[in-house]
Amino acid sequence: MRQVLSGVSHRRAWRASVLEWAFGIVAVMFAVSASAAVPPSAPQYGVRLEKTFIPMKDGVRLAVTLYMPDGASAGQRFPALLEYLPYRKDDDEAVRDFGTHSYFAKRGYVGARVDIRGFGASGGAPPDPSTRRRNKKTPRR
Repeated sequence: MRQVLSGVSHRRAWRASVLEWAFGIVAVMFAVSASAAVPPSAPQYGVRLEKTFIPMKDGVRLAVTLYMPDGASAGQRFPALLEYLPYRKDDDEAVRDFGTHSYFAKRGYVGARVDIRGFGASGGAPPDPSTRRRNKKTPRR
């Protein structure tokens, strides 16, 4: 004999089955991703740090710390990872930056951590958000 569920208990049973199904899918995805995780590549280079400046067209100089692969052959080129933030690169962020950028430098990337205009060791005045909005409305020449 077939049992007829009330509207409320039918919804609860449906929700429970959907939750069980979703949980099962998530569990399978987790198991597959954990087994397919690729270990990090082995470091191929050392790390060389260089603190320098990037000259802008208007004469302002932006402070940059470059994390470069050390031990590369002369003239070898590398892709770059640019981090351009208003947080001062030589203060609290330096420890995090070293860990992150040195990891990539050891694997053949140049990390460039730049203080934006008017912050940290960079010259100039910080960008004015209202000027940015006006410039978006102004057509380019």
